[in-house]
Amino acid sequence: MSGLALELSGFSAGYGRRRIVEDATIEPVRPGSLLALVGPNGAGKSTLLKALAGLADASGTARLGTADLLSRAARGRENLVGFMPQTVPRGVRLSVFESVVGAVKAAPIAREALGLAEAEQRAAETLEALGLAEIAHAPLDRLSGGQRQMASFAQTVVRAPALLLLDEPTSALDLRHQRELMLAARAFADAGRIVAVVLHDLNLALRWADRLLVLHRGRLRAQGPPATVLTPDLVAEVYGVASRLEAGSGGRPYLVVD
Repeated sequence: MSGLALELSGFSAGYGRRRIVEDATIEPVRPGSLLALVGPNGAGKSTLLKALAGLADASGTARLGTADLLSRAARGRENLVGFMPQTVPRGVRLSVFESVVGAVKAAPIAREALGLAEAEQRAAETLEALGLAEIAHAPLDRLSGGQRQMASFAQTVVRAPALLLLDEPTSALDLRHQRELMLAARAFADAGRIVAVVLHDLNLALRWADRLLVLHRGRLRAQGPPATVLTPDLVAEVYGVASRLEAGSGGRPYLVVD
């Protein structure tokens, strides 16, 4: 899977007749990349991710390597694409470990190739790598919000998809859990996969992303390296606020809103 690039051309997405994203074409996203989707509320960020996951209507071209992500008949989509939603369901009585094992077994190829022992081993290794071994046997409905988000992340990455889609994964997390999740997402990309993440915090995007897609009113307004794309003029146009970039720790740029 290490050679699969993500390509979108003339890509539109929405729900039924209502189009949210219109005619987006992006430069190919190579394996090893962390792509951040940013923009104001209602710009189409989550809709774009859901369409790639097969959860919203779409047209145009969306390919991961040779796989057509918009084809309902695309073989093995569940093994190529992993999607983490904004909110994690409550009232689930499974333990963290059981939920991750279930995520392994749910994939079509995994059902054919992995027995229970192998699925449990993969789940245990994933939880250990994410620092979640201590809560592996805790019920999901007794976890904090941040712990549930991390458990959801484990359920998504345990299949090792070539394309990992994260929809606002840090929105309900404290600073420590934000850092832990973004560290894990960065490591997943560095292992030779593609991570596409919706973020509202532009400084998280500046810190962790290789590339940005800036969406505004359903259109792709800009794309490229974060420090190059997030100019004061663009932030003023898209968000309606005055801002400036300053040098942060380690020389990394930091966005200050005036």
